[in-house]
Amino acid sequence: MERIDHPVDMTALFDEGYEYLVDRSLILLNNLIVVAKREGIEATSELKDGIPYIEIVEFAKEIEADLIIMGTHGKGGLKQRIMGSQAERVIRMAPCPVTSIRLAMSETRSNPSSENAS
Repeated sequence: MERIDHPVDMTALFDEGYEYLVDRSLILLNNLIVVAKREGIEATSELKDGIPYIEIVEFAKEIEADLIIMGTHGKGGLKQRIMGSQAERVIRMAPCPVTSIRLAMSETRSNPSSENAS
């Protein structure tokens, strides 16, 4: 298989897109923390870079987690049967119990910061 390098000017576009995704992710995580605290739930966030199931399992080990709660999209099909989902991999490899919650697509796109405070 032949390796094709991307043009040098593409690196700047990649870096800019990556920075945007990191910034957006941090905003969304912060919004979730605000909602949790408003409901009286102690919560923190951590943004990791890597393969999701590996990062989740390793972080759970690092902080000696008692429980992992994670959403799933509930997507099926041949690819998932062959590859497995991130949630399934976490469930198999986690050092603690895992609760998975199937989320509707509209729930995964909601913005907690737009909710009115009680």
